[in-house]
Amino acid sequence: MVKTSAKEKIVEEFRSESIQDAAIRVIARKGIAGASMSEIAEEAGISKGTIYLYFENQRDLIEKTVDRAFASLHVSLGEAFESEGTFLERLRTVLRVKFGFLAAHADLLRIYAEMQFPEGPSTASVRCDRGNRPHFKEHQERLVAFLTAAMEAGEIRPMNSRRLAVFLQDGLMGVLLARLGESDPPAIDDDVTWLDGVILNGIATRGAAGKKRS
Repeated sequence: MVKTSAKEKIVEEFRSESIQDAAIRVIARKGIAGASMSEIAEEAGISKGTIYLYFENQRDLIEKTVDRAFASLHVSLGEAFESEGTFLERLRTVLRVKFGFLAAHADLLRIYAEMQFPEGPSTASVRCDRGNRPHFKEHQERLVAFLTAAMEAGEIRPMNSRRLAVFLQDGLMGVLLARLGESDPPAIDDDVTWLDGVILNGIATRGAAGKKRS
């Protein structure tokens, strides 16, 4: 059995990533239906046959590209959860990481949404898809632990941390999808400030919150 050297692994990884980056550029210009593997190969500066050494087909290429991107997001989110500061400071860091990821990978996420959900990425279909990804499941557990620790520290009031994690994830996903469809979305810090205000302060005025229902 022939072993692959460390240098060869680096070269293969670089070539695989180069193909993925080329695919994103081509599909962003022409859409999934209009982007052939030949055009992707030309964009990457390789032969068409070389692509098939790394990817079975276009779907495999896109899915592995998405997985690579989400793996990097997962690492960044882990660092955000472990950062120093209060609950609010770390929450803002987590939100900025997610919004920053969306901004940096908007074309890729549009491509993936078009491929997975041709009739539109409904909240239910997105929830089902992401729930099958190991990175999402681990992130969900980190979020639960993050919220539980904040409750134990008295930074947020006690409640079902798992339900709260689902609520926050789905609400954030809705805002992220809205940003993806907007030609001129608000500045990231504006949406972060809006979200942490809603999360920490709710939507009721002080007077309305204190009134008893009749």
